Amino acid sequence: MKFLDYCFYRIYVSFKKKDDIGLVPTIVYMSLTEFMLSIPVVFYFTDLLKENGWKSHVKTFVLSSCLLVFIINTYIYAIKGRLKKIIVEFENFKYNKSIKSFWFFLLFPLSTMIGFWLYFFIK
Repeated sequence: MKFLDYCFYRIYVSFKKKDDIGLVPTIVYMSLTEFMLSIPVVFYFTDLLKENGWKSHVKTFVLSSCLLVFIINTYIYAIKGRLKKIIVEFENFKYNKSIKSFWFFLLFPLSTMIGFWLYFFIK
């Protein structure tokens, strides 16, 4: 969880530097990243739905899974107030200056490749 919190912090700070809202785009970005990592599990269940004759519900299941990840992240970071704790915890972290922010924006493409690779590897 610490790694995800640190990634959240770095992406949040990057959005804030651009005079953006910060919280909402960071939650969306991290939710999509986490959803892509869960693709093997989601697609496994969509295969089960297709095999059991529930093919029309596959799209609903995938969208519901993505929405569930978004709701959980919104609860954790916005409603529960974890953002303030993360800012205090990582504000003076030793790697803030040595790791460039653009590396954290590669999380989504990497998570997409890893998620699909795992799905095809398992299948």
